[in-house]
Amino acid sequence: MQRTKVKLLASAVLLSTFATCNTPTNPTLPMSIPDTNLVDRKPAVAGQFYPDNPIELRTMIRGFFNQMTAPENPGFTMAIISPHAGYVFSGEVAAKAFNQLDPQKQYSTVFIIGSSHRASFGGGSVYTAGNYITPLGTVPIDLELARTLAMSNKDLSFDPHYQRNEHSLEVQIPFLQEVLKKPFKIVPILLGTQDPGICKSIAKRLKPYFSPENIFVISADFSHYPKYEDAVRIDRMLADAIITNNPETFIEAEQECMRESVSNLATGCCSWPAVLTLMYMTDKDPLIEYKHIAYQNSGDSKYGEKDRVVGYNALAVIRKPNQEMGFDLTDPEKKELLSIAKNIEESNAICVIIKIWLFYSDQLKSVYQRTYIYDKKEICLIFAELSSLCL
Repeated sequence: MQRTKVKLLASAVLLSTFATCNTPTNPTLPMSIPDTNLVDRKPAVAGQFYPDNPIELRTMIRGFFNQMTAPENPGFTMAIISPHAGYVFSGEVAAKAFNQLDPQKQYSTVFIIGSSHRASFGGGSVYTAGNYITPLGTVPIDLELARTLAMSNKDLSFDPHYQRNEHSLEVQIPFLQEVLKKPFKIVPILLGTQDPGICKSIAKRLKPYFSPENIFVISADFSHYPKYEDAVRIDRMLADAIITNNPETFIEAEQECMRESVSNLATGCCSWPAVLTLMYMTDKDPLIEYKHIAYQNSGDSKYGEKDRVVGYNALAVIRKPNQEMGFDLTDPEKKELLSIAKNIEESNAICVIIKIWLFYSDQLKSVYQRTYIYDKKEICLIFAELSSLCL
């Protein structure tokens, strides 16, 4: 009876929404009054870490992607870890990280998280004053979300001073501008803490946004200043620790490499708090898998030396398809679905039903990886998939 009622309800709603659900909408980005007092963040390291000429910059980035094949399932990528050095040193590895993204996907928000190289401060700073500018143009910040985050967590705040001259977030953005073919907004978060407890608190606040419609870009280099052979070993050790998806294993690996007293080693992972924050979001999720994509260090560049290098790993966080058939909705969840569907406007009902199913079913999360409804054909296809599974 329950199954029949839900199917009848969904069928009736489906028929009533063909005329209203075929336009792309983004329910997470409501219309708001334009902010006329924006202070855009201007590029701080253009002409140093990467070309300040837009033509040269695009040419350089596109050159990194030459002969690079797309991953099998880019829609399953939830996050990437990308280096933040000068492009002549780390650009090729960064490109292999960004190659894991789906260039045609309409991401709701791109979260960029890195660690401060210039100041130590408690928690993290979210840029909320305006947008980010690069030689390739202006990238809008999701100001409503950024301000919500900055005001709702004691460990997140806003101070424009911290991001003004920081390079770790900035160098990721031209790759996003070149790779993503659809408009996107960002939330740049700069961490000034090295306290795992604060990283965990920030991760808890961000975890609701760790979903298929968003993407997280974690800016991190690895070993700093050992000789080439030591860097290769240490950088692999840290990458292997990240792949375990166990934050404590990663913390121990960072501490272990520092206990080894390797000559000239300053850190095993620059921006380890940013990586740790990501791992606290993914910890204990059996459907999350970390994949190592690529490695180089500055000694591999024609501009680098072998006796003093910086390491660069590219990693991707993938949501694995749930192999279990059917849905695991409880009876209360079934009733909640029906209640919500009965009490919303008919024009939005099918969209809400699909979003609820996607929320409760990791299987369909992995299949569709989005919450947008584009046309009648797509509605029918999604509805057919829903109807074929047992409630």
